[in-house]
Amino acid sequence: MRRTSSLFFLFLLPSTLLISCSSSDSQSSEKAVTTTTTAEPVLTINGYVIAPNADLANADLQGADLSGADLTGAILTGANLKGAVMNGVDLTEADLSFADLTSASLMQAKLVGANFSSANCTQTNFGQAVMSYANLRSANLTQAFMMLADLTKSTLSGATLVGAMLDAVNMTDAEMVATDLSRASMHGANLTGANLKNANLSGASLASGDFATPPLQTNLTRANLTGANLKDAVMTDVILIDATMPDGTINK
Repeated sequence: MRRTSSLFFLFLLPSTLLISCSSSDSQSSEKAVTTTTTAEPVLTINGYVIAPNADLANADLQGADLSGADLTGAILTGANLKGAVMNGVDLTEADLSFADLTSASLMQAKLVGANFSSANCTQTNFGQAVMSYANLRSANLTQAFMMLADLTKSTLSGATLVGAMLDAVNMTDAEMVATDLSRASMHGANLTGANLKNANLSGASLASGDFATPPLQTNLTRANLTGANLKDAVMTDVILIDATMPDGTINK
């Protein structure tokens, strides 16, 4: 009987250990799946939430630093953005009509399809910004800096760009009917197919730009200059192939 009892104990021992190990492994697995998540921080400036599609109409963001912010589709109508730093900001399809961007900086900003109609952009820096299909109708861009900006197929009809820096800007197929470009610097600008009917280019400089090698020529191929004021405009080396001149004749 003693030998039988001893053998029974030996057979039970491994089974007990196996159950113990299984229980330990189960507890470890439960602990392993326990994770913690943290919410992404929300950017707020002056109490305004800065985010895509945000409603920031009439917001006071004067002098705010919005560099690199994502404001795609945001509503900024009538907003105060005087002196704001918005370099690299994404304002694709955003509405900035009637906003005040005086002396603001939007260098290398993405402004595709953005609405700047009737906005005050006096001395605003749009250097290297992508502004294709943007609406700048009746905007005040007096002395704005737009060197190397892309304004392909944008609308600037009725806009004021007196003394603006437009060197090497791309305005291919842009609508610029009755736009005031007097005293603007447009060295090496690409205005291929642009509509400049009744535009004011008096005193504007469209000569070749000497900031590139070889010098960039201002291109007005197929541009419409019907009724445009070119008084005292400097047009040395300007390309005018098939352009409609102020008197209605087509240059060949």
